[in-house]
Amino acid sequence: MPPARRSTRSRRGAGWHKKGYRDGGDMWINVRRAMYVGPFVRGMDVNEYSTLEDFLNDVTIVIGYVEMEEGFPIPEDWMLDVQRRGKSLFVEPMEASITDYFDGGETVTCKVFDEEGEQRIYEFGQGWVYK
Repeated sequence: MPPARRSTRSRRGAGWHKKGYRDGGDMWINVRRAMYVGPFVRGMDVNEYSTLEDFLNDVTIVIGYVEMEEGFPIPEDWMLDVQRRGKSLFVEPMEASITDYFDGGETVTCKVFDEEGEQRIYEFGQGWVYK
């Protein structure tokens, strides 16, 4: 298997973690976790040659780390949805390039839905409640 393709361009755009900025071909995407009462944002570097499927896999791995940090998992039959501008990214073509959707500095929102399609948030002390 050939090594991952890396971009040689760096530092295009407005500045670190801003739109269009690259650091060794990686762009910064903010990941907002809206499954908590007080949502918070963490980000991640994404290679500009990644596919949308690679990106969504990376986001779900990062959410898994947050579950371990906080000590509560998302139930197995519930769905974690990653949205951009209020629309799910899981309905888009998975083989599409990540640069078709992002240029760096954008924010995606992660939400949790139960088996009936209702959005849930986690309140400490109360557990999973309806939004």
